[in-house]
Amino acid sequence: MTIWTPDLAAWPYAHASAAASAQTGAPATSPWSTWTFWQYDDQNVAQAYTTGDGDIFNGTYAQLTNTYLITALGPPGPTITSQPASVTATPGTNVAFVVGAPGGGTVNYQWKFDGTNIAGSTLSYIIVTNVDSYDAGNYTVTVSDNSNVSLVSTSAFLSVISPLTNGNVKVVAPTNMVDWWPADGNGNNIFGTINGTPTNGFSYTPGLRGLAYHFDGATSYITNVGATDIPVPWTASVWVNRENAPGTAACLFQNGTNAIKLEQYNGTRNVGISTLGVVDSVFSPAYSVPTNIWTHLVFVGTASGVTLYVNGVSTSSATNVIPFPRATIGANWIVNGTHRYVDYLKGSVDEVMTFSRALTSTEIASIYSAGNSGLVRTGEITGAKRGGFSRYTLNFMGMPGKSYTLYSSTDLATWNPVSTVATPKGTNVYNDNLVSINQLMFYRIGQ
Repeated sequence: MTIWTPDLAAWPYAHASAAASAQTGAPATSPWSTWTFWQYDDQNVAQAYTTGDGDIFNGTYAQLTNTYLITALGPPGPTITSQPASVTATPGTNVAFVVGAPGGGTVNYQWKFDGTNIAGSTLSYIIVTNVDSYDAGNYTVTVSDNSNVSLVSTSAFLSVISPLTNGNVKVVAPTNMVDWWPADGNGNNIFGTINGTPTNGFSYTPGLRGLAYHFDGATSYITNVGATDIPVPWTASVWVNRENAPGTAACLFQNGTNAIKLEQYNGTRNVGISTLGVVDSVFSPAYSVPTNIWTHLVFVGTASGVTLYVNGVSTSSATNVIPFPRATIGANWIVNGTHRYVDYLKGSVDEVMTFSRALTSTEIASIYSAGNSGLVRTGEITGAKRGGFSRYTLNFMGMPGKSYTLYSSTDLATWNPVSTVATPKGTNVYNDNLVSINQLMFYRIGQ
């Protein structure tokens, strides 16, 4: 009697009468496509179901040891008892990542940054000194010992929070902004309250302006915990640098029910919209984002459907009427069946912004035209002049809907708050009426 199993998950064994030598032949594989282990019994007795007197592995010794962990009796292998924790820091500070991994003998460590070995980092901890935004990213450590067992820690992320600065082009953002994730070394939302949390093989890479989010196409995504849908009308603006995703689709934004796909289902590479259990559709005319080049995409959702703008120009439309899904960036969460992430995006994403209204074509073109200078991120005084015997008139700009604190000083050493000033439309004017005629005054604005 010959007994075989295509893989260990197929137990109990399928079986049939032997028609070939167990050493040289192979059993029929139906209903499986191949086999891994073949257990046989030369004596053709019932005990073959539980014991047998031989096993054949369909592969090399190296494949066997890579597939099934075999260790000799001896000290136990290493275990990771405490994973490295994510850290948030400001530029110029020092941070440390630590792993707890006791073992039965000599324990070896190798730290990695964004999947690449860090030379000389072979201790149970790593210290990153004088951090800047380019140190932000994914830190893991491989732990091994003399038992030939190696373990890889979970990802710990370094987020670097740098001061907000404005580019050379002074373009004020449109009103009714909800979110702004600039992706500059952290997942912070600089306008709204929902910060992004990176996961797995996520990293940062040079972006259109500063850094950008990078997704590996296999494991990484960002969760925006607590982010509810934005009802119509809405606008979402994003810069993307697409790479061909290895899966059948690549998700840009999703909420478990609705998804905006950078690559629609079945490998079409076309931008599309999916509603779980209802429809997978592409924009008409179909549009595929080019690879390896920064492209500006704007989606405008209304009660009539969704319009796609590419590099400031209206390009395509879809009849889908959906709220804007912003729970996850870079992958799609399947809520029915297995509850898992799929449709991993591969490529980079930068300057993600959402609005609670439909932006005009002129506003969309202005965002695109700002390019790598970007929009105004922080308060800035754009002009100051004496407006009378005891008045200075100050012009300033900032993010629409935000308030800023105006400070004054006579010596650039001591600063006193003057007033809280608002920018409902992104610009405003303030008159300081308490300045003496011959008094020299300096001003600054803070957020």
